[in-house]
Amino acid sequence: MIEKGTPIPTPNDKAYAEKVGAFEGGGYMSKGLYRPYLDCRMKTNTAKGFCPVCVKAINDMIDIYTK
Repeated sequence: MIEKGTPIPTPNDKAYAEKVGAFEGGGYMSKGLYRPYLDCRMKTNTAKGFCPVCVKAINDMIDIYTK
């Protein structure tokens, strides 16, 4: 899901706001853990919605329990 050329770790910069990457600061930690999107519903209630990674994870879980 990460586009070729996206730096890893991915900078917390608006240039990558709509890109899947590896943004430092996941799991309520500021360092050492990474999240896939700069701003996602899984991170904050002010986000527009779920990022593509979360959407895939949610759909995969729905598929597991409904098939």
